[in-house]
Amino acid sequence: MENRKHLRFVIPVLVLGFFILNTPNVFAYGVETHAFLTKEIADFYSKNFANKKINAELAQYLVDGSRLEDNLPRYMNHFYDPVNDRGLADGIYRGIASKVWSQNPDAQMALLYRILPQTEASLLTAMQIEKIQPVFNQTDFTWEKAIELYAKGENEQAMFALGHILHLIEDVSVPDHTRNDPHPPFDGGGSPYENWTAKFNLENPDKELVTRMGGKKPLLADTLDAYFNAMAGYSNNNFYSRDSIKNYELPKPDYVEKDANYNYGFKKDGDEAYRLVVVKNYTGKYDWHQDNELSLSSPGTDIVMQDYWSRLSAKAVQYGAGVIDLFFKEAEKARDEYLASEIKKPMFARVADAVGSLFSGERVKTIDEVVYEAGVSKADISPKSQQEPPKKSVQSSSSVKPDNAVALASVADAVNQASVAETPKAAPFQFCSFSTAKTPTHQNLIINEVAWMGSANSANDEWIELKNISGEEIDLSGWQVIDLGEQIKIQLSGKLPAGGFYLLERTDDSSVPGPSADQIYVGALSNAGEGLRLFNKNCDLADEVFASPDWPAGDNAYKKTMERAADFSWRNYSGDGLGTPKAENSPGTAPVNNGGGGANQNTANQPVVSQTEPPAEQQQSSSATSEPPKVLISEILFDADGSDVGKEFIELYNAGGQAADISGWSIQHVSPSGAVTKKNFEAGDAIAPKSFFLIWLGTDARADLTWSSGSLNNTGATIYLVDNTTAVSTTSLPVSVDAVSYNVADLPGFLPGQSLERKAVPGGVCASAQNDGEFLGNGCDTGGSAGSPQGDWELRAAPNPQNTGSLAEPRLAPEAVENFNAEASQLSINFNWDADDSLIYELRNISDPANPITIATTSDDTATLAIKEIGRDYTFSIKATDSGGLSSSVVEKTVFAPSFFSGLDFYRLSDGPDGYRLDLRYEAYPFVPNFDGHGGYKIIIFYLNKDAPVIPDTLATAENWQPDGASGALQIKYRACAGGYPQRFSLILPDTQGNCGTDGGVMNSAFDFKFLEDNRLEPTAISDSNFSATDYLTAAYYTFYYSGGGSQGFKLIAVDKTKNFFRTDIPINQPPTIPGNLLIEGYDEASRRATISFDPSTDPDGLDRFIEYGYNFTNATGTEPDFSENSWAQASFVAVDGTEPNHEFRLHARILINPELTYTFGFRARDEYGNYSPVATIGPYKP
Repeated sequence: MENRKHLRFVIPVLVLGFFILNTPNVFAYGVETHAFLTKEIADFYSKNFANKKINAELAQYLVDGSRLEDNLPRYMNHFYDPVNDRGLADGIYRGIASKVWSQNPDAQMALLYRILPQTEASLLTAMQIEKIQPVFNQTDFTWEKAIELYAKGENEQAMFALGHILHLIEDVSVPDHTRNDPHPPFDGGGSPYENWTAKFNLENPDKELVTRMGGKKPLLADTLDAYFNAMAGYSNNNFYSRDSIKNYELPKPDYVEKDANYNYGFKKDGDEAYRLVVVKNYTGKYDWHQDNELSLSSPGTDIVMQDYWSRLSAKAVQYGAGVIDLFFKEAEKARDEYLASEIKKPMFARVADAVGSLFSGERVKTIDEVVYEAGVSKADISPKSQQEPPKKSVQSSSSVKPDNAVALASVADAVNQASVAETPKAAPFQFCSFSTAKTPTHQNLIINEVAWMGSANSANDEWIELKNISGEEIDLSGWQVIDLGEQIKIQLSGKLPAGGFYLLERTDDSSVPGPSADQIYVGALSNAGEGLRLFNKNCDLADEVFASPDWPAGDNAYKKTMERAADFSWRNYSGDGLGTPKAENSPGTAPVNNGGGGANQNTANQPVVSQTEPPAEQQQSSSATSEPPKVLISEILFDADGSDVGKEFIELYNAGGQAADISGWSIQHVSPSGAVTKKNFEAGDAIAPKSFFLIWLGTDARADLTWSSGSLNNTGATIYLVDNTTAVSTTSLPVSVDAVSYNVADLPGFLPGQSLERKAVPGGVCASAQNDGEFLGNGCDTGGSAGSPQGDWELRAAPNPQNTGSLAEPRLAPEAVENFNAEASQLSINFNWDADDSLIYELRNISDPANPITIATTSDDTATLAIKEIGRDYTFSIKATDSGGLSSSVVEKTVFAPSFFSGLDFYRLSDGPDGYRLDLRYEAYPFVPNFDGHGGYKIIIFYLNKDAPVIPDTLATAENWQPDGASGALQIKYRACAGGYPQRFSLILPDTQGNCGTDGGVMNSAFDFKFLEDNRLEPTAISDSNFSATDYLTAAYYTFYYSGGGSQGFKLIAVDKTKNFFRTDIPINQPPTIPGNLLIEGYDEASRRATISFDPSTDPDGLDRFIEYGYNFTNATGTEPDFSENSWAQASFVAVDGTEPNHEFRLHARILINPELTYTFGFRARDEYGNYSPVATIGPYKP
C-alpha cells in the first residue's frame, strides 16, 4: 500500500501529460454507466412527480449531457471531499471541487476547456443535435446556465446542461471522488468500484436497481450545495476507496463476521448491514487504521463492490431526482422573473400564444413567444346574481332566455317569413350594405328604443322604435334598418311627423301590447355581438348602436328596454311596464349588468363618438366609439397549484368602446360564510377600450393593482366589481358593475392551477376565448346560468393574466411577412425580410414537418442559421407576432444548400481494384471552409451507399486522421506530399503549397499540392467490388482544428447529403489544346537530329502532367502533309538551355532525319482518356 502511494508521487510530468490527454474516462463512472444512472434518475423523478413527467425525448438530452460531462479534461473537476471541503488535491493531480465547478461559469469557460476537442461521441441524432446547436460545442454547463436556458424556453438545451449537473452528483456517490483518490488506471488498475460498475449501461442495465428503488422517494434539499454535501457526505463517511481506507476517520465497521473464507467488516445501514471491507488478518481489534490489513476485494468475489453499488446507486438516483425537482422549482421561478421583465418592454408587453408544457411532450417555444403556460378545458360557474325580481314582475330566473332561443326563433321566423313573402312587392329594392366607413349623423331620424331582450312572455317579443327629431315631417321612403348579420332588413315607408315615433315589431303585432306596429319584420336580435344601423334613402348612415359584445343598456333579467337619452347615450327604461313604445322615453336609470345588458356606468354626461366600423368586420379595437364603457370580470385564479401565496389574480376587461375610470371603485370578495374583504382601486386607475386590468393578490411585476392581503377562497366565493368603495351587503342583493360566483363542486374536471375565464363573442355568439378565440376579448355576458356548460365561463388549464400593457382585443392579426428571403452560404443560411419594429418574428426550420425547430424569435429583420448538412433543400417558415401574441399567417421559403464540390463523377477508368476514378470539380481552392478561424488542412471522407455520418466528429493523429475500414468509408489513393501513393480512408488537402511537405505529421500525408489543377481533383478509388448505377457516394468534411502535444486534430464541419451515383460510362472529356509555336531550332550533323521546340498543350478538364506528345513527319510534297496514323511516335524530350523537361517551359524534341530530304513535321498531344489534340505542323525543312 505504501509503495503504491510512493509510486504516485514520482510519476514524471511527461507521464502526467500523457495521462491527461489519453485517459478521459478513468476519473469517474464509465461514460455509459453515467448514461444508465441518468436515465434511471429521470425515470424515478417522473414516477414520483407524475404531473411533471420528463418525456422520453427530453430524457435523451439529459442522458447525453451527463455522458459528455466526461469530455477531456473536465473530469479533473469531478471530485469533492466534504471533510476538507476541497476538490482533487493529492500532490500530483488537482482540480476544482465539483460543487464549485457546477456553479462557476468562469471556470468552465476557461481557455483549457474551450480549445480541446470533444472526446466523447454524442448519442443524439443530427436533428436532435441541431436543436441544441447553440450549446452543443460550448463549455458552460453550470447550474445557472441550465436555469437560464429553461427560463428562455430552450428546454432541450436546458436538459442537456442539467445532464452535466447530474453527472457531477453521480460522481460524488463514488467513494474515490469524495476521498481524494484519483485512482489512475496505470496505478494498480484504477478504482475497483468503478471497474466493477462499468458493466452497467443502457444496453446492460442493472435490472435490480428498479426493485431496490421500490418504496423509496426522492431526497429533497433546498440548494444544490446541500445535495453535494449530502451525497458526498454519505459516500465519504460510509464507504472506502482502495487507496484511502486509512486516510479518514470514517467509516468504521460496526462488527466483523466471517463469511466463507474471509472476514468482513460490516456496517449497519438501518435494519440492514453491508460488507464494508475485507479483513485479511483480523486480530480481534477495532483499530482499523493501524493493525488490520484491509481490502475491498478478495480473489474470486466482488461481494463488497456489490454491496457498495446496491446502496450508492440507489442513493445517487434519490438525490439525482431531488436535484431535478429543485431545478424545476428554481427554473420556473426564473422563468416567471424573466417573463416579468419581458412584459414591461413596450413592444413586448406580453405574448399570449399558449406554450406547450415541457411535461406534455410538446416542444416548448422560446420565452419570446410565451407569457404564461396555457391550456384549455370547459367549466361551469354559478349565476352572477342571485337577486329575485320584484313581486309585481312576472319575470323569474327560469325565464332567462336560453342559449338556443335564437335558433328556435329562427324556426318561427322562417314560417312567418313565408307568410310575409306572400305580399308582392311593387318593385325590386336595393338594400344598403351594413358595412360602411361613414359616420352616423344623428340627425332627422334616430333609433330611440330597443327591446332586444323580448318580454317576460316570450324572448321573441322584440321591437324597435324610431323617432323623428328633425322638427319637420320625414318621408321614410327608401330608409332602411339593417342588423349586423343582415338577417333583419327593413325597408321603411310612409311619412313620419316631427317628433313622431315609428314602431317596428318582430314577427307579428303582438310583440307590444297596446300600440299598433307601423311595420312587421322578421329576424331575431342577438343578445350579444349584434348591431343595428339606420340608413336614409341615399345609404347615408343616420344612426347606429352596437352590442359589442353586450348592448350598452337594457336589462335581460327584468326585461327593461334600452332607451335613448337626450345626449344620444343609452340607459335603461325606469318605469314599471315594459318600455315606452310610441311614447316619450322614461327618465331612465343607469345600465346595470343583470344578464346580457350593459354595465352600470352612467353615460349621461359622456360625449358620443361614433364608431365607423362594426366590431365583427373591423376587429381592430377603437379607443373611442359610441359604445360606453363596460367593465367585466374576465378571468380569476382562485386555487393555485401548490401554495396560493402570490399566485392568485383577478383580471378585468373593458368590453366597451370608451375608457373606463375605475379610480373610485373596489373589488370585493364574499366568502361562503359571508365574510367580506375588499381592495379599493387607486387614483388614476382606468381601463382603455377593449383592454385589460390586472389585480394581483400578492406581489407580481405584472400587476396593475396589488392586493397584498387578499386571498380567494379555494372552494367557492362571489367576487363583486363595485363602482364605489362601500362594502357590499351580505343580507340583500348587492348592486355591482359585475359579479361572478364560483363553486368547485359545480366545476367538473377542475384542478388546482386552472383559472376561470370569460368566453369571447365572435360573430355575436359566445365561444371559447382560447385557441382560435384567444385574441377576441372576453365579452361574453349573456346572463345565462354560469353553472351551465353553455354559460359565459370556462376553465383554462393554464392561466393567462393580462394587464394594461396588453394589447386591445379583439384586433387584427399582423400582415403576412413580406420579402422573406433565404440565401445559403457555405456553412450557414442567411435570412432577411421586411420588418416592423413593433412585431416579433418567429423563424422556424420546417424541413421535417413532424419536427419543426425554432431558429430565432426576434424583432430584427435578419437572422442566420448555422448548418452542418449541405447538398440538400431546407424549408423555412416565418410569421409575425404582435406583443400580445397574435400571429400573422405563415410564409414559407425553400432554399438549396449547395455542396462544396461543383461536380463529382465516380466511374471506372481501367481494370483492376484501383481502376476507379473520382473526378472532383470545384469553383475555387480551398473549397472547404475553415472552422472558427482554424485552417491549414481539410479532410474529405467518402462513404459508400450510406449517408455520411456525423460521428466521428473529430479525427486525430491517433487514428491517422481517418475512420476505420468498418465505417463504410471508401478507400482511396492519391499522390502525397511526401511522395508515393498511400491508400487511405480519407483525403487530406493542404490549403497552400506551404502546407505540403516532408517535415512529418499531417503534411506528409496530404495531397500533393502540385497535382491540383484546373479546379479539379482526381484521386483513385480502391475496391474489389463491381459497382453499378445504384451505388453512390456521400461525403463528410473536416477542417484542421488544433495542434499540440504531438497530436493534430480535425473537426467535422459538414456532411453532404448529395448522392453521387456511379457512372457506367466514362465522362466525355475535351481534348488537349494544340501544341503551340513550333520552332526548328537547328540540326546536329553528328547525330543527324533536328531539334524542334514548342509550347506545351493544356488539358481543360484533366491534369496537364498526364499529357503525352507524339510526332510524325513526311518528306512528301503537296499542300497537306499526309501523316499516316500508324507512323506516329512518342516524342522524347531532352534538356535544352538548362531547362527541365516539364510543363512549365517550352518542350524540345530531337528527331533523326536524312539531311538530303525535305521534311514537314507534325506534333499532337494526347490526354489520359485517349483524346488527341489537333496536329501542329512546321515545314518544309531541309537541313
